[in-house]
Amino acid sequence: MTIGGAARAIEFCTSAIDSGQLVPDALANAFDDRCWARGNNRQYDLAIADCNAALKHSPKAPFAFGNRGTAYLHKGQYERAIADYDVALALFAARGSGGAEFYFGRAIAHARLGQPGLAEADFRRAVALEPDVEARMAKVGLTR
Repeated sequence: MTIGGAARAIEFCTSAIDSGQLVPDALANAFDDRCWARGNNRQYDLAIADCNAALKHSPKAPFAFGNRGTAYLHKGQYERAIADYDVALALFAARGSGGAEFYFGRAIAHARLGQPGLAEADFRRAVALEPDVEARMAKVGLTR
């Protein structure tokens, strides 16, 4: 996503949130979508706040945990990133699908903490779930 695309997504989500017409699950999705867009716009503290709001409305939303983990990753808060990725991945496992991008993010956090074995295991899991995950994540600034 480009910075301009992120800004448009933020505006759209903000309008939906401010409308007061969203049911709780839709409101949680709007906050999570805005979290993701703000993360792509390098507004990490605002992204974290939006993911927190999403989790207030939907406490078991795996993308909200994962997106907040990615914001923490970008801020260099690797332990917090790993904790959120762990929750997101457990929620995805309970659903039986998804999570490649969060295995990838957790791998980066482990690598930056000097844990190469854990990092490599997560990189392998990410690629097993989605063979092109590395290219997709590079588009949002996450690389090995």
